[in-house]
Amino acid sequence: MILLKLTVRISERTTKKIARSGDNVDSVRVASLNHWLIKERVMHKKPKRRRKLTNFVRRSLKHNLRSPSQRAPGQESCQAGSGRAKRREKIELALAAEQNRIAVAEAKAAKRIVKAAAKDAKRISDAEAKRIARVETKNAKRIADAEAKELKRIAQAAAKEAKRIATEVKRATAANAKKARHLTTILGTEAMQSTGGCTQRSANASTALLRADRIWS
Repeated sequence: MILLKLTVRISERTTKKIARSGDNVDSVRVASLNHWLIKERVMHKKPKRRRKLTNFVRRSLKHNLRSPSQRAPGQESCQAGSGRAKRREKIELALAAEQNRIAVAEAKAAKRIVKAAAKDAKRISDAEAKRIARVETKNAKRIADAEAKELKRIAQAAAKEAKRIATEVKRATAANAKKARHLTTILGTEAMQSTGGCTQRSANASTALLRADRIWS
């Protein structure tokens, strides 16, 4: 098992090593804390407590250097039990603080995950709304262009038909005028001929009319 100090931050590389070794990061952190607490190094960065610890060690050494005859009966065992109780209390307090810190970190991580999920959901919904609006705009523009194109085609067809009708009317009017002029010319020519009497003139006029009809029909 990898042992770490309480004051050392577990990096991502060390976390990967711990995961490869099959251990849990939190259990490694607690085990490391136990190790350094047992070695009495958890408060090595606090001068006041370090000074108290140094004084305690000096008093213990001074007491241990005294002869057994100068010691009170049972004093050594009581003092050792008191030291073990204090050490156990320190370990329990440190473990409680570490567990509290882990719980706070997990709560912060959960809150951060929820916030990130909400942000992603909002981003996805905004993107979907933008996409739908863009598609609707594109469809509306396509429909408007198609309608405008159809109206233009209808207008062009109507103009072409009107032009064709006007051309037909103009052509028919010109043909009728030319037919009338030709008929007038034929009638005038036949009227000027004096031979053959009235019957001959009427027959000639009828023949001229039939000829004109055949020409312009």
